[in-house]
Amino acid sequence: VNFSDCRSAHLQDFSSSRVSLSSAILMTQEDAVRSSLSTEISDKTLLRGVEITRVFSDLGRGFQSNVGCQADYMWSRETELLDDFISHSWNSGRWQKMLTLWFLYNSTAAMLCSLVMGLLLFVLQLDAVAVLPKPAPRELKFAGGTVLATEGIWCTFVCPCVFFLVLVFWQDMKRFFHVRVPLAFVDKFCIDQENADRKIAAIHRLGGLLHHSRRLVILWTPQYFERLWCTFEIASWLKLGKPLSATVFCPLKKALACLTLLLYMNTVAIVHAICRGNLSQVYAYAAVALILPAYPPMHILRHLVHELRQLPLQIRRFSIVDTQCFCCSVGHIAPETHQQIPCDRQLVQEAVTQWFKSLEGFDTAVHEQLGPWAVASTGLSYMNYTTTLIISSPFFYRGLDALAGWDSSMSIWLSLRFHSGFWSMCFVVTPLGIKVLCCFITIMDAYMGVPRNWLLDRTASCLPIFCALLIILGCWAGGLHTRDLEAWWPYTVVCGGFAAVTACCYGASAAMRCIIAQGGLKTHRALASRIKAADGSDGCVGLEPHRQSKPCEVEKRGGQRRRSQLVCVVPSERRESQLVF
Repeated sequence: VNFSDCRSAHLQDFSSSRVSLSSAILMTQEDAVRSSLSTEISDKTLLRGVEITRVFSDLGRGFQSNVGCQADYMWSRETELLDDFISHSWNSGRWQKMLTLWFLYNSTAAMLCSLVMGLLLFVLQLDAVAVLPKPAPRELKFAGGTVLATEGIWCTFVCPCVFFLVLVFWQDMKRFFHVRVPLAFVDKFCIDQENADRKIAAIHRLGGLLHHSRRLVILWTPQYFERLWCTFEIASWLKLGKPLSATVFCPLKKALACLTLLLYMNTVAIVHAICRGNLSQVYAYAAVALILPAYPPMHILRHLVHELRQLPLQIRRFSIVDTQCFCCSVGHIAPETHQQIPCDRQLVQEAVTQWFKSLEGFDTAVHEQLGPWAVASTGLSYMNYTTTLIISSPFFYRGLDALAGWDSSMSIWLSLRFHSGFWSMCFVVTPLGIKVLCCFITIMDAYMGVPRNWLLDRTASCLPIFCALLIILGCWAGGLHTRDLEAWWPYTVVCGGFAAVTACCYGASAAMRCIIAQGGLKTHRALASRIKAADGSDGCVGLEPHRQSKPCEVEKRGGQRRRSQLVCVVPSERRESQLVF
């Protein structure tokens, strides 16, 4: 007997059995994770939410890093229903997220509180009350003569401070008075970062967390659709059949652009109140209030328009096989423990294939359902009238200060004509100027884009400043010139013309936004009816793919990507799905 041969054969059998055992263990772990990647939650302790005040605490310290601790996790609590599921990428900055969330949750309350404060200050400045002092009266040319005008200053200076204080601390005020605050899911606070088993279980139960959420809040950046888990959250939301009206697209730079524009308008109103129409200070007013502070909002608007113009093309070219994930970037080896980890891409793609019958089915759902809704919700040229009213609110406060010095000896028609300048700036001229400015920046971006050279990029931001300056000065000069005439009809015609153009512009943009959004809604309802009629499954769309993607493999595409050709399988008909762009 050759004992050496027997020993070597025994060692080979032992090593092969050991490899097969480790492979079986790894496959068992992957099967367990794969089975848990669903839209149901068996362990209700994983369903946790954090009060939005905790997210806002310390000026958004939680968004500074994705590394969590037990103290962050203890801020969350178990719940049965989430108000919001906040989907975001950790590649974006902390302050942009905080400004976006502040504007989303607190801007309406901040506007109402500042309006109430303005009305209160207006009453306290009236001559009948005379609690707050007013500056000395000044003579103004008006209606072919001169009038003695007395204007207050309290609304112009105090109301913006109230707005920004409420914008930051509104949720804390609600919590102080024991008013319920929104309960949201934020991964860093609601997933146990120290217990590895619970962390993995919670990550693979994101679909179930979305199932128990009322609204999906997407903090969008140009890199959002490139992240695997972000796309999985969208897939879960579409699979669950949630209404698109419960999906909130929030570009991070949009809130920053609106707030910088609001600061600019506050600067214009404050400098105007200080100058008080003195002609010797016109040039200083134009330089300090209209040109210098206009650069930051114009620069941010240019870059925002450039990103939003890429959104339709980004959604049209979206494919889940091109997304990036952490596990594939490290070669499926954990950097800390150097152990093999399951492939997230394989698990996510298998779940998406099970829900939508193919990866191309999910791509088509994003193209046809989510795409039109995202474009209609985020387009800067489709900015609604309410947002522009928030931006132009400083002129409303100036109008309240001017109305506080109303002269009772003046007739009612002359008084309306005298005080209508600030109201027209608030409700007509500024919204119209913002609409024209957005269109101008969009056209400029179509021809110029964003130069890579630092100096050219900063220089290009000066062009919208001159456009805004011409709009404001042109409208203001035309209104003041006709207001000073003795006849009443020129000023009425100018104000009526501006109001008609503003109504047409915002009406057309609202109609276009509804048309684009309805395209996504009709597709959403049609696909939902096909799902129900096909086999009664909840959230699976029957599609015949012409291409199958392999797990852990990203398709390399050179140049422009080709569109996926899909045929929807419907019980009574077969028709090709088309992109709604």
